[in-house]
Amino acid sequence: MTDSATKKELEAMVDQYFRWLRSSTDVRIINGIGEITTPFIDRHNDFLQIYVQKDKDQFILTDLGHTISDLEMCGCNIDTKSRQKLFQETIRSLGVDSDGNELFVRANSSDLPLRKHSLIQAMLSVNDLFFTSKGYVSTLFYEDVSNWLLKNNIRFSKRVSFLGKSGSTNSFDYLISASNKAPERIIKAINNPTKDSARSAVFSWIDIKDSRDDGTKFFTILNDSDQELAGSVINTLNAYDIGVIPWSKRSNHLEALAA
Repeated sequence: MTDSATKKELEAMVDQYFRWLRSSTDVRIINGIGEITTPFIDRHNDFLQIYVQKDKDQFILTDLGHTISDLEMCGCNIDTKSRQKLFQETIRSLGVDSDGNELFVRANSSDLPLRKHSLIQAMLSVNDLFFTSKGYVSTLFYEDVSNWLLKNNIRFSKRVSFLGKSGSTNSFDYLISASNKAPERIIKAINNPTKDSARSAVFSWIDIKDSRDDGTKFFTILNDSDQELAGSVINTLNAYDIGVIPWSKRSNHLEALAA
């Protein structure tokens, strides 16, 4: 059993996160279009890039269609009815729009950082939702988790978002309300567990933790169907008292979620 981090340690972690984010972000102008290279990586270990154009007194931030186009090139079709529904639920929960393959947001100078954060979250979430390392199966991990919760009579809300102390909106997959036996539980299902996705989950939790009820627990459900979970992923989550539920051992954690 690991010890819980202190508030001072959590605040230091947030400060370190912002320093890392700024020092690892590169900006340049190409043919009049702004290009921002972020430190977040996709499944190819390439850095995510977003593009910025001015439209009168607003900014348009876009991925230029790269997120979905890359999935399609790898054989993933998201045009089925069920996948389109899930796709739209995901991006709308973050306030992100789509036009064909393009993910984009509109921003003004005051909310530009928040909208940029939302777009990055959407790019990571869409990539994670529809990608599996062994190919594209008929059911998605998110659907598998939802069906498992329903099968076990666990009452939950889907696609919840909370405003954090950083001013950013943080999206989570499920919320289980408090009962007379257990506190509120917030859950994020991670289809492709990497150190980067674990670090993103940690920041989202730290950002909203103080705004939730005392005792609220955060759990991550990690897809280990194709490969063993890396120790770095588990250690990153455990260090901040985040519950780790490997999908292969989900039955061992049922009581904690069903109470």
